Amino acid sequence: MDPRPPLPPKYNETHHYIFDRRNGDVLATETIWIEEGVEPGTRRTVRHELLASLAADAGKKPADLDVIEGPAPSRRGRVRVDVATRQIVVEEHDDQDSPRTAAPERLKRP
Repeated sequence: MDPRPPLPPKYNETHHYIFDRRNGDVLATETIWIEEGVEPGTRRTVRHELLASLAADAGKKPADLDVIEGPAPSRRGRVRVDVATRQIVVEEHDDQDSPRTAAPERLKRP
């Protein structure tokens, strides 16, 4: 019996941006982990059920939404999709022009 614990498989991380086809507003992002060595044609993408749920929540039809794979989400500003070029655009905030909204803090247990 091998005394070493089994190693977990290695995964690659992909980020999918779900956005409105007309104006490029990103409604949600989904991170999917794919085991290394999986063929590109068999890679998983965003589920239809998720698109339908997001569309219903936003008062839209699933056909109004689109998905694009891109880099990890940025924390530097608002993320949008340029619908003409299908590229991710980060609209960075200038600290002097607009106040930054702080991320929620984790509450300490008593």
